[in-house]
Amino acid sequence: MSASRHIVTRTPVPFADYLYGWLRLNDLNLMDFIERSRRYEQPYRAWEVVRINRNPFFEVGTGFEGYYIGVCDSTDEVLEAVIKISHEILDRIARQFRMEYGFKAHLMQTLIGEQSDPKAMDIWSCELGATIARLRCNLQHNREADLFRIETYRMTATLPPICYQERGNQITQMYSVGFPAHHQKPAVTMNNLNDSDQDAWLVAWSIGRFGHPLIREYLDLTCR
Repeated sequence: MSASRHIVTRTPVPFADYLYGWLRLNDLNLMDFIERSRRYEQPYRAWEVVRINRNPFFEVGTGFEGYYIGVCDSTDEVLEAVIKISHEILDRIARQFRMEYGFKAHLMQTLIGEQSDPKAMDIWSCELGATIARLRCNLQHNREADLFRIETYRMTATLPPICYQERGNQITQMYSVGFPAHHQKPAVTMNNLNDSDQDAWLVAWSIGRFGHPLIREYLDLTCR
């Protein structure tokens, strides 16, 4: 099949304006920075393949869904499980920053890309990493989900790397998430959710951006 039939995503890099300004301020070369970030690229592209194209349950998901293959029998069960882990993330943040109301607002604004708070970016990145690590532990007892993960990584390894472009003060990206799926799956929208679950779904939907290779490389250099 021709590569032109791939599903190709073209978007700005998360927090692109902030990253571009930080690179300029520190007199760092964008291309060198990108090459250093390549070590984080395959996990992120595998996440995006699952989220956008190879999602076993939803038309477009969050990236977490692959861990629930062989565990959940229906989309409702998966949705409940993903919302549950997101509530747990929100509960941890609420306990950790109990009296820091302003910073909790920064956290949510950074989550959805309205703000670029380095401390908030680091917290969301750590929460994403810790959550994935816990879910991966379950793969030892879930052969079906583990095979899905292995197949996803094999597929990702055959796809071209992320292509970045510098346009003015922006950094844009283009990458393939594989060939189109041929079966319909349900979509999740805020209208499908209870009010109490909407923030949790927003966390699940948005937290994957903190696994982006450029974000991880930036956090390695500045926060860790």
